[in-house]
Amino acid sequence: MRILHVVEATGGGVRRHLQLVLPGLRARGHEVALAYSLRRADPGFSQDLAQFEAAGIVLREIPMRRLPAPADRAAARKVAEFATDFGAEIMHCHGTKAGILGRMQRRIRPVVYSPHAFLFQGATGFKRILLLMLENMIVRQTAALICVSEAEEQVARAA
Repeated sequence: MRILHVVEATGGGVRRHLQLVLPGLRARGHEVALAYSLRRADPGFSQDLAQFEAAGIVLREIPMRRLPAPADRAAARKVAEFATDFGAEIMHCHGTKAGILGRMQRRIRPVVYSPHAFLFQGATGFKRILLLMLENMIVRQTAALICVSEAEEQVARAA
């Protein structure tokens, strides 16, 4: 299977998840690609990229911003183009921004989404309402939601 992973933030739990999952998928015979942004990359992420490349993982940097921005359409188009170029059969998006961009594109289905904490959790007032509305609008584009903890699952069910 040809699996494309998409990430905007490459720190903390997302980074550790990639370190475990991407080589594990390759070891099981899958073709794996990673679309990533360096805007919020952990300092050691460049070493991860070198290890991923050595493991045969196809890499493409796609600039992404954390918060919604006009450049999101271009980023979603670049994600879709990479998915097409790679021949992805499934897309797995990690984190809110990657989840939005991956589910906005229409070329590759199914799309699996792992929030690694929902962006609306840290928001209040009108901003929280907007982020919840956005998530509820694009949830229909989600084939599977994979929560990294029971607490995250409870937040998802309550939203």
